[in-house]
Amino acid sequence: VISGNVDLSIGSQYALASVVTAQVAVHAPAPVAVLAAIAIGLAMGAFNGLLVVWLSISPLIVTIAMLAFYRGLAFAVSAGNPVVVTRSGFLRIGLERVADVPLTVIIGLVIFVVGAFFLMTGVTGLRLYAIGGNAQSARLEGLPVKRLAVATYAGNGALIGLVALLVDAQLGSGSANLGVDFEVSVLTAVILGGVAFTGGLGTP
Repeated sequence: VISGNVDLSIGSQYALASVVTAQVAVHAPAPVAVLAAIAIGLAMGAFNGLLVVWLSISPLIVTIAMLAFYRGLAFAVSAGNPVVVTRSGFLRIGLERVADVPLTVIIGLVIFVVGAFFLMTGVTGLRLYAIGGNAQSARLEGLPVKRLAVATYAGNGALIGLVALLVDAQLGSGSANLGVDFEVSVLTAVILGGVAFTGGLGTP
């Protein structure tokens, strides 16, 4: 959102990543499921970014369309049924504790700290603020606006895949019903947290 882009399909991405990850976890070791979750999320995010760049229309329109597409695909892949995972190695990801702190909490905190540092001090993070403030000016300054937009969507998708992985590991299953109205909750939190919906302003 800081970069001036928004993705309203994150709830549906969450659902599709959930069922795909669960199906992989049923047949493969936990490390393969982890890679699959991040890969499917990254692919969905990158595809959204490419559509936004190629079509040159509002991200709202593109991602609303992809919301319906990914949700339908999630139901098609899972046949509308939960995908139950019983492999202990995979389930351990959701149950593991370090110094009595859940691993999922630790992962979330690490991502928050790294993301905040990246946005506030990294060159690419500062470029995202510039693009969100005025994409045309950023383009005239020589910033790779389109490439950064695709990369931002891809990174967002990868994080969605990670979320789906952690939730699947906690619940022991994946479902196409996950993530309904997820985008509303996320955007509400983002805007109430001080990020401008039009981009360019906000802190972690």
